[in-house]
Amino acid sequence: MKVTLDPAGRIQLPPAVQTQLGIKAGDEVLLEYQDGQWVIQAARLPSGLGRKGNVLVHEGTCPRPVDQALDHVREETSPPPMPATSACAWPGP
Repeated sequence: MKVTLDPAGRIQLPPAVQTQLGIKAGDEVLLEYQDGQWVIQAARLPSGLGRKGNVLVHEGTCPRPVDQALDHVREETSPPPMPATSACAWPGP
């Protein structure tokens, strides 16, 4: 694909290329020189999120299995257990 530099030294990426890279206006990209060629790629968010079209998707890895993470959150947010009783006593009339 051939693009033209404007007087300020910028290139405009065609919409199809922006979609393939998962970027939009204002997003950062990385330029790397590899094996005699310049390579452009989307700069990934530190969170592991990336764009696929207009949608953010998780592309990273979880530091621990999801079930362990959920158990940890449940332990932090759950109220303390009620004391066990052998029978319920209802007050009489």
